[in-house]
Amino acid sequence: MVMGRGEHEEGGRRYVSLIGLGLRVRRWAAGGMVHRQLGPPDRLGVDPRVRAALPVRLHRLERVEAAEQRHEFRSVLARRAGPDRGKGLAGIAERGGC
Repeated sequence: MVMGRGEHEEGGRRYVSLIGLGLRVRRWAAGGMVHRQLGPPDRLGVDPRVRAALPVRLHRLERVEAAEQRHEFRSVLARRAGPDRGKGLAGIAERGGC
């Protein structure tokens, strides 16, 4: 199984770190959005790159995916995109680009 950057597997469960949430693929904003949408982390892990670093906050992938489907998450993304971005994406869709 190939995992993306910021994804971890421990004890047969898949987790996503804050780095994984902030990547363009997942589109989460740092800090506040994660805390409001997901609450406290499911577990603390060891940073594989710097073992002496502070523990990495890990959220179960199932919870992250469920949060991404909620209306609250989508409305935050829409507000962050702003009106100009929405018009641009709509234009692309009208032309058959999406």
